[in-house]
Amino acid sequence: MARTKNIFVIDTCVLLHDPECIFKFQEHDIYIPLACIDDLDEIKTRKDSIGWAAREVFRNMEKHDIQKMTSGVVINENGGKIFIYNNEDPPMRGEKPNISRVNSDNAIINSARELEVKFPKKKVTIVTKDVALRVRAVSFGCRAENYKTDLLGEKELFHGYRYVNIEDMDDWNYLSKRKDCDIKLLNCHEQLNDLSPNEFIAFRFGNQTVLGWYRQNQIVFLDDKKKESYMGIVAKNMEQRFALEALAKDDIPLVCLSGPAGSGKAQPLDALLLTPEGYITMGEVKVGDKVCGSDGNFHNVTGVFPQGVKDVVEVLFSDGSSAKCCKEHLWVTKTKHEPEFKVRDTQELIDTFTDVNHYIPLVDPVNFSPKKFKVNPYDLGFILGGGEIQPEDDILATIHDVIKNKKIEEYKFGSIEQRAELLQGILDACGRSEEGVIELNHIDDYLDQYIIDLVNSLGGIVYTCNTFRVYLPKVITPSKVYDYGTLMPVRHIQAITEVGQEECQCISVDAPDHLYVTNSFVVTHNTLCALAVALEKVEQGEYDRIIVMKPMVAVGGKEVGFLPGSKMEKVSAWLGPIKDNILQLTAAKGADRFGGNSFEEMVEDNKIEVEAMAFIQGRSIPNSFIILDEAENVSPKEARMVVERCGKDSKVVLLGDLSQIENTYLDKYSCGLAHAINGGKAHDVAASINLSKVERSILAAAASKIFKVK
Repeated sequence: MARTKNIFVIDTCVLLHDPECIFKFQEHDIYIPLACIDDLDEIKTRKDSIGWAAREVFRNMEKHDIQKMTSGVVINENGGKIFIYNNEDPPMRGEKPNISRVNSDNAIINSARELEVKFPKKKVTIVTKDVALRVRAVSFGCRAENYKTDLLGEKELFHGYRYVNIEDMDDWNYLSKRKDCDIKLLNCHEQLNDLSPNEFIAFRFGNQTVLGWYRQNQIVFLDDKKKESYMGIVAKNMEQRFALEALAKDDIPLVCLSGPAGSGKAQPLDALLLTPEGYITMGEVKVGDKVCGSDGNFHNVTGVFPQGVKDVVEVLFSDGSSAKCCKEHLWVTKTKHEPEFKVRDTQELIDTFTDVNHYIPLVDPVNFSPKKFKVNPYDLGFILGGGEIQPEDDILATIHDVIKNKKIEEYKFGSIEQRAELLQGILDACGRSEEGVIELNHIDDYLDQYIIDLVNSLGGIVYTCNTFRVYLPKVITPSKVYDYGTLMPVRHIQAITEVGQEECQCISVDAPDHLYVTNSFVVTHNTLCALAVALEKVEQGEYDRIIVMKPMVAVGGKEVGFLPGSKMEKVSAWLGPIKDNILQLTAAKGADRFGGNSFEEMVEDNKIEVEAMAFIQGRSIPNSFIILDEAENVSPKEARMVVERCGKDSKVVLLGDLSQIENTYLDKYSCGLAHAINGGKAHDVAASINLSKVERSILAAAASKIFKVK
C-alpha cells in the first residue's frame, strides 16, 4: 500500500541551516512560500556563511526546472516535489501584480492554512527551527515541528572518558604497574568492550586511580609522575590531563573540547569590579566596560562568560580584605622562596597556604581622572582627621556641607594627586610614625572604612588592630609636614574558607598581564581556553602556524561587514579573548621566542593567523594547528566545512560550551560541535573530552563519515 504523501511548509531558517534540506523529505511534497524566497534574495549578498547558504539554496533549485516550480517539480528519487507557493491572488486582466514584501512568518502560516483547505486529506506541517514561529503557528491551529533531519539520534553526548570500578585484586595489581595491555587480559573486560577509539579511562580501586586511554586497540596508561608542561601550563585535574594528552598527539587530527568558557575560572555574581565610576558587580559587567588592572589603569572587558553554579570559597588576606571565587579561579602569587610571581589556581592555594605564605601583587595607584572639587582635598582631609583650620567662613561652610551630606565619597575617585593630598591631610591631622610605620587612631566605622579604601586605591594597605597601621608605596608621599618613614606594603593569603554554591561568571580583559581588581582592591586573574599546546607545537616546529577562527555571531547587532577597518581588524573584534590568552601565554614564556612581544607581530610573522569562517571557503590549510572557538554556534555543515579545510599534517580543535549556544536555530543536539563529538567517537582520527570541570588529508577524507547528516 502506497504511503500517504504529506505536505511540509519550509521556513527560511531551515533553508539557511541546511541548504540541502529540500532533498530530504523523501516522498513528501515541500512548499516554500514566496516570502521566504524574498528573504533568501535579501540575504544572498552577505559575505558570511549565512549569505553562502542562501546562494547554495538557489544553486540547488537551479538544478531543476525553475519554470515549473509553481506547479511542482520532482526533487528526489522518492518522488517528492518542491513547490514555490504564492498565496497572493493572481491579478485580474490589466491589473498590476502586488509585489510588495510581506512578513515571511505570516506568509508561512497563511500558506499552511490555505494548503489544509486545498488538500484536506493530507497532513500539512510547518517546519521551522524558530520556536516563536512554532508557537504562533500552533495558536492559529497549524501543525508545526522542528527540522529533525540533523538532530542527533543519541540522547546522551559522548563525554570522551569513563570511570571503571575495579573489584578484582588481580586486575588492580596489573593496572597499578601501568603497562600497556590488551583489554582481554583484564577480568573487567566486559566493562570495556564498547570503548571508542581514543576514549580515556579512569580505573578506580577504593580511593586510588589509574588513568589510561584506548589507543590502537589496546589500553595505554598515563604516567602520573610525568605531567607534561605546555607554555608553563600543567593539567590541574583529570579532565585537563586528558585534554592535553589528546591535543599533543599529532596522529589525532580532530580534537573536540566541550565545557564552560575559561574552564570555570570565575567569581560569584556579587563580586565587585572597579570601574572609572566606582565598583560594579560581576553580574552587571558587559563587554566593552572598563575595569581596573594591576597597573592602576582601566582596560576593556573583552569577554563575559557565565559559568553556572559553582563551589565558592572566600580568600582572606593578611590586611583583613577578602575576595570570593571558585576553586579553579586563577591567581598570581609568589612565596618568599620564589623570585617571580606564578599563576596558580585556588585549589593549589588551598593545598599549600598552611605551609607557604602566598603573596599577591598589589594594585598600582589607581589612575582615576582629575575631578573638580568645591573643597581642596588636603583641607578636607585635615578636617576629617580632626585638625582645625581657619579658612574663610564660606569655605568652612562648604566643607561642613560636604561632610554632612556624605559628598566626601566622590573624593575617593579623584586623581592620584588629589587622593594623595586627601590622605596627607588626614595623616597630618592625626597620624604618627612608629619605627617606619604610620599609625593613627580609629575615628568611626564610616571614616575607618573610608581611609582603608583611600589607602588601597593608592597602592597601599591598612592593618587594623587597636590602631590603624598604614603601609604605602614609595611613589606616595604620606605628609606635607612630617618626614614619615614607611615600610613597603605586602599582602599575603591568611585563610581560605568554604562558602557554598553560588552562580558564577568569568571575564577576559585586555590588560597586558590579564589581571583585574576586585573587592578591596585585590588583584586577581582571568583566562580563556588555553592555546598552550598550539604555541608549544609551533615553537618546536611541528606546525607552521596557528589559525584561530570563530563563527560570526554578531556583537552588539553589528555584522562583520559593518565593523570598521581591514579584515584583520574586523575579525579581531570577535577574537579579543583569544588574543588576550595568546599574549598571556607568550608573556609567561618570553614573547621573543615568537618573533615579537605583541599579537600583531606574531601575525605579521605568520605564526598566528586570525580568520573568520566566512573567509575560508575553498581553502586547503596544510601543516597548521587550527582552532575553531565557540563551535557550539555553527551548524554541522559549517563544522564539516572547517574540518574539510584541514590539509595534510594539520590538526583541528573545536572548542565550545553546549550550554551557551547563541545561534537562535541550534541546540545541543543539532549544533556542529555535538555532531563532531558523537560522530567522531567511532573514528581513530578524533578524540573528545567534556571539561565539566588538492591532496586531502586523512581527516578531510573522513569528514563525510564523521558528520552523519543525511
